[in-house]
Amino acid sequence: MTHSKAGGNFTYSDWWREAGGQRDWLTRNCSIPARDVVGFRAPYFTFSEVLGTVLQDLGFLWDSSLTGKNWTQPGHILSAPIPWPYSYCSGSFCGNWSSLSIWEVPAFTLPGEGPEVGRRVDPTPAINMTVLQRLQADFERKRGTGMPVPVAVHEPYLTASATRQQVVKFLQWAFKQPNTWALTFRQYIDWQQAPPGADVTTLLAKYTCDAS
Repeated sequence: MTHSKAGGNFTYSDWWREAGGQRDWLTRNCSIPARDVVGFRAPYFTFSEVLGTVLQDLGFLWDSSLTGKNWTQPGHILSAPIPWPYSYCSGSFCGNWSSLSIWEVPAFTLPGEGPEVGRRVDPTPAINMTVLQRLQADFERKRGTGMPVPVAVHEPYLTASATRQQVVKFLQWAFKQPNTWALTFRQYIDWQQAPPGADVTTLLAKYTCDAS
């Protein structure tokens, strides 16, 4: 397990050690049951064509390494047809990803203009927009569509008080909006698989908090 920037050159064995090693580390050091570690995102969004096969063979449910083409693009099983013009993977570098049964939940960028707005994790301020305003703008353009607003961050991002407060303020604001829930990607996939109009509260009932 290296969190390497060289993922584009990784072999099957390399990805097995990377993805499987991260799951083992979370289980060993954070006491998270292995059955609950079901998703993966390639470090630096850099991957080779065999990554998808490795994740499927390891029993992962979802990946978030591919580039989202449009903010209206929902999570989707890679092997299932997806409406035009969306395609999670195109070109020879994707190998057999389109035949896999795992889900792709894209990591999208937030609205805004500026030199670093293309970041898909740890969002930065844009021109005349704070991180809070970028998150709110993403929420507003997706309001009523069922599309998720990703809060994709690393631990150090939340350790810094300035950026943490932006995220906290957004969540406080979002929870005041009607029909709004905070979901993990696994819960989002459950909702995607449910019949139209399914009650989210009922879907979430099977997920219990560990009091310890």
